[in-house]
Amino acid sequence: MKKGCLWLSFSAVLLLFGCTKSGDDPEPTAKYVKFEDATFEAYCLANFDADGDGKISLEEAETVSVINISSLKIRSLSGIEHFTEIKELYCQHCQLTELNLRNHKNLEKIDASNNPWKTVNLSDCDNLTRADFFGFSDIEYPVFESLDVKIALRLYI
Repeated sequence: MKKGCLWLSFSAVLLLFGCTKSGDDPEPTAKYVKFEDATFEAYCLANFDADGDGKISLEEAETVSVINISSLKIRSLSGIEHFTEIKELYCQHCQLTELNLRNHKNLEKIDASNNPWKTVNLSDCDNLTRADFFGFSDIEYPVFESLDVKIALRLYI
């Protein structure tokens, strides 16, 4: 009986205080945008980190309407999927090869010229009316390996 009470007491302590390893981050990372490109992250922190905590929360990302990273030599826009309310994206003269803006329903305009594009996904960007992907080096028109544009016919590319 004494063994049972001791086990019950030990279990109660674990439930009350929890079991975490030392150094565990108490805040789940799912609350914050993860970036692959340090330059894109630095741009976002400088412009959209409203609370100054050195991270872009999902809530902060959802308040952004314009992103202008032109000429910053960014290689990846991983993390942009959380900026769901952007209306305008300017990313010309970067080093981008892939862009996935699927389901950015508020996106109206994108200037992504002068990038070595391979894959672009603009599907379900219902309000997109202007997309510029022209001009890279000596190539007048972009060459895509994959271009997904399941959007309204009013788009001017």
